Amino acid sequence: MKSSTFLHPGRGFHVLLVLLACVFCPAFGYGQGQTRIVVTPQFTAVVNPNVAILPRSDSAATEWSISVHPSNPDVLFASANTQLWPFVHGRHAVGWFVSTDGGNEWSGSYEPPNGAMGDDPAAAIGETGQMYLSHIGPVVSKTTNNGATWSTSVISIAGYDDKDHSAVDYPNVYLAFSFGERELEELQPSPLKFVRSTDDGVTWPDPMREISGGPSVGVNLQIGLSGEIYAVWSYGAAGSPETGIGFNVSYDAGQNWSGERTLPIPVNGIGGYLKAGYGNSRMRVNSFPSLAVDKSNGERRGWMYLVWTQRDIQPAGHDPDIALSRSTDGGVSWSDPVRVNDDAFDNGKDQWFPWATVDPATGALDIVFYDSRNDPDNLQTETYVAHSIDGGSNSVNMKISDQPFTPLCLECTAYYHGDYIGITSLSNNAWPCWMDNRDGHYLGYVSKITYESPYAGVHGMWDPDFAQSALTHQAFLRWPR
Repeated sequence: MKSSTFLHPGRGFHVLLVLLACVFCPAFGYGQGQTRIVVTPQFTAVVNPNVAILPRSDSAATEWSISVHPSNPDVLFASANTQLWPFVHGRHAVGWFVSTDGGNEWSGSYEPPNGAMGDDPAAAIGETGQMYLSHIGPVVSKTTNNGATWSTSVISIAGYDDKDHSAVDYPNVYLAFSFGERELEELQPSPLKFVRSTDDGVTWPDPMREISGGPSVGVNLQIGLSGEIYAVWSYGAAGSPETGIGFNVSYDAGQNWSGERTLPIPVNGIGGYLKAGYGNSRMRVNSFPSLAVDKSNGERRGWMYLVWTQRDIQPAGHDPDIALSRSTDGGVSWSDPVRVNDDAFDNGKDQWFPWATVDPATGALDIVFYDSRNDPDNLQTETYVAHSIDGGSNSVNMKISDQPFTPLCLECTAYYHGDYIGITSLSNNAWPCWMDNRDGHYLGYVSKITYESPYAGVHGMWDPDFAQSALTHQAFLRWPR
């Protein structure tokens, strides 16, 4: 059986994209969709069909966070904001979801453990598999048996929190958030506060510590090689483009902080609204930064990668692009940012909501983001992942979502459709996790990506039906006969 190949130069790599009919999907439980195989001279990526995470017709789910067990890639823990559908104003909850087979089947609940309501969840898994769910309250819940039972701590802060994020370095559990003495409005930049537990989340006796004087929002916490706590966030007024990225670090488990500083990186965010051409369906968006640390034993061990959405300042064009900067010295200095998305520069297409992860086994960098490059009208959106094995100098962009969707506001009084998506990785696997409304309302989806050696197991024939798409994607598509 003959086969054809066509390699079109991409940025940094030649990419071969192979679409395989998912004839084996029922056997592996991956449901409907297609398995896509991305082949480069450096790696092969097997992109499995999308899996809806515990879908419900009466509820919507946004703001997905996901984490993988540090020594068992079959165990995943995810969280989301959950709302009744059709939407009821003011009715918010937090959902939690567990998979023990690598993301194929999910259990969990659209209600928070022990009835502790909130928003802005973050999911984390500790070194022995304990799962932590944090959200506005502030509240931290923990399970040691994959959600069968939970313990919950409601932390007293004598004020109000927003845009919480957590990190775990057993037995320490850390939480940071925007803080106000009165209830914060959505995305209202405020000082950032930090609290900690030193007994695995059982008690939270320490006072709040201020890590940024504000106006700050969208904090992201990450743990360094020696237990350092790194915090990044965005500066800017509510509803306006972000003007900078803040940074702080603690070397003693959060007891003391080195002092906040603005990173020497030019930033012009997208804070405000995007795609106003939808009329009443425009979307509230942001340029919250996401940070990832390389904890592998590879040559880039200790490197940090920072991603955010940028426009009107290099490396971005006039449309929103994903920017990446890295630090090789623990955050002391940062590289000039590079553009992650590899579509044509300044083409009027939007990329936004990036989240980064580094595989602790391989040091590979993965960045998930929304992307409307394939719609001439710049409306329909897909989920992409950029994969880099050289420290972010080059990356291969891969379409992950099985279907495009048209972003629409969920809570249209605030043009809300969620504020972030997530990704996690381990042992040559990555799991992007996002929300889209392909089925009429927002639900969570995950797609397992497995990275293999170059050209592993690729067979098929050229299908001319996909030729134009291949050229558009700077790739070659083949379909097995």
